[in-house]
Amino acid sequence: MQILPHWAPVWSPDGQPLAYIAAPEEPDISDGPEAMKIMQQRRIWRMDADDTTQHPLTNHSDYRDERSHWSADSEWIVVPRLDADGAARRRLMRAAGNDLRQITDFERITM
Repeated sequence: MQILPHWAPVWSPDGQPLAYIAAPEEPDISDGPEAMKIMQQRRIWRMDADDTTQHPLTNHSDYRDERSHWSADSEWIVVPRLDADGAARRRLMRAAGNDLRQITDFERITM
């Protein structure tokens, strides 16, 4: 499987790093349980504006990461995370991917 960085890119307010969602490519799967397994592998990645180096910021198999949001000072990223049952929690982490903190209790998402 190849990692494809092409979902929900978001520039930081200072215009330096870009955060985006990446997941394994599975072109023959469009829905159902197999698609949910692939979606569960979504992770937040970061790419700096001055080079093409890409860094994974999240890597937890129990969660699926969704579109991230930057803090105004570009120091923090808010990441919505869904578990396999659809329970969502928002986590806050430093732009380098460390210091992950839960900032909301779960919200049930129905799909």
